[in-house]
Amino acid sequence: AEQYLDTVRSLHEQKSLLKDLTRELEEKQRKKEISRASKFRALNQELENLTNRAAMVERELEKCANIMAELESYGSVTEHSLSKMTLLLHDHEREKELTESESARLEDLKNRQAALQASLDPDEIFQKRMNTVDEALESYKLLKERQKNQHQRYGRNSAPANSGWITAIFFLTGCMVLLLASQYIKNPSPLLLGSGISIIAIFGILLSYFNIRKSRGRLTMKTDADLLNRALSEAGFDTMNDYIRYRESQLKTRDQLESIHREIDESKARLHSLKTKCDTYERELDDILAHDTALDGQKDRAFLAESLKRGAGRLKEAKEREQILISQKASMAEKFEMVLREAGTLANHIFPEYHDFKVFLGSLPQTDGLISEDSASELQLGEELETTTKRIEQAKLEIAALNTRLEQAPTEGELTEIAEETALLQDKREKLEMMGGSLNLAKEILTETAQNLQRDYVPALNDQMSTLMSELTSGRYKVLRTNDKLQINLEAPETDELISVSRLSGGTIDQVYLCMRLAAVLLLEKGRERLPLFLDEPFLQYDETRMLQAFKLLKKISGDRQVFFFTCRTREFEMAQSVFNENMTLIDL
Repeated sequence: AEQYLDTVRSLHEQKSLLKDLTRELEEKQRKKEISRASKFRALNQELENLTNRAAMVERELEKCANIMAELESYGSVTEHSLSKMTLLLHDHEREKELTESESARLEDLKNRQAALQASLDPDEIFQKRMNTVDEALESYKLLKERQKNQHQRYGRNSAPANSGWITAIFFLTGCMVLLLASQYIKNPSPLLLGSGISIIAIFGILLSYFNIRKSRGRLTMKTDADLLNRALSEAGFDTMNDYIRYRESQLKTRDQLESIHREIDESKARLHSLKTKCDTYERELDDILAHDTALDGQKDRAFLAESLKRGAGRLKEAKEREQILISQKASMAEKFEMVLREAGTLANHIFPEYHDFKVFLGSLPQTDGLISEDSASELQLGEELETTTKRIEQAKLEIAALNTRLEQAPTEGELTEIAEETALLQDKREKLEMMGGSLNLAKEILTETAQNLQRDYVPALNDQMSTLMSELTSGRYKVLRTNDKLQINLEAPETDELISVSRLSGGTIDQVYLCMRLAAVLLLEKGRERLPLFLDEPFLQYDETRMLQAFKLLKKISGDRQVFFFTCRTREFEMAQSVFNENMTLIDL
């Protein structure tokens, strides 16, 4: 009877427990539904944000289309033609400067030519004066040549020889006269007297002959010299030196004049070549500048070239902006589909269109004033629901067993058998409790170790993430914090309050997780070998400003490590190239 009373008490306790567990299960299910509804509304908010951003992008695309339509005439202008135009302008300006310089040089040459021409005697007068003096000089040269031949015929020293002969004649004549006089004194004879007189006469005749010849040569030389001086005077020269200076001056000036004539011809040829080049450059420039129809009345080629550059540059910027916007639009559409699929997975239902999701959202309970559970709390709630469900099932089994026990009264043997089985189970229970104590002790040790790790690791991680986030957002977000469950919160600069990253935009969330990954890598490798980074499409939701800051950050930390960046989009490559310059390698797969 006592055993049956115990069974009844146990049955009552189990029913009471079942009732409590059922209420607890209902409360937890209600919380789960509220959390689920809040998550759906958060997804809806994200979809609305994406829709608004897509509309903004669409408006920007319309602006780009209008600009490109306005600048359509510049569509055929290529980088090659712009580069060629710049070179042509430079060459044309250079040729114009050379033409002006050469024209000034030609004018100077003509002035020098006129000055030299004015300093020269006319050719007729110059030839007449030269011929008069040249003829007199020729006669003088012929006379000198004859005298030279005579000297060569009679000996080089004919004049000194003549003087010697005269001296010898006088000496011999004197000797012979003295000899005849001495003989005549000794022996006066008419023959000796006649011989002496004859010898004196002969020597007198010879002496007269030599004197006459010498005087004639001197007279001839004097006459030719007078003729030469007369010719110089007729030609307008006082002395032979005047004639030589005049002749050399006139010939030198004529040589200079001839040289200037050649330089003038060369200068004219160069001017013709320069003008031909200028005309060619102008034709080629006009062909290129014909694309700019907005300034048809403008003649200044430099102004037209600058206008063409600006127009082509604006068209290029509009096209590049259009490509970026198209990429952003595709990215947002892809993100929109992902969020819609996530909502479908969460609802266990497929939403073909956003409207279908909105209809489903209207059927959910209102969550005004209720706080949505974060992901960790939601996971814990799910575990609690599962545990409560198991406890309910266990209570139902216990109640069924107790009801069965009350329906059938056991025999004494059955009671003995049950007692033995109970003893065995009690022994097994004690062993399990001992094992459970060991497991609880191990759990406490692991928990303490994890807490110590979090105490030492989390502050350093927070500091490193905050530093990277401040640099990545140009100082907008300076404080990042993780709690014991490694949930990330961020300090809003407007209110200085910590908010969950789930409330931020998709681009900011991606920035936060990039900082967390980089901070974790920097802490793990502290004091160790540097690790390479592998990033696969990390900037999918980044705008240009975020992407530029991110690449600058990657450049900073790539000084002592390798960074592998995988992307299928040209805008990431172009942005990375502008930041890293030559310090990057492209591998096209």
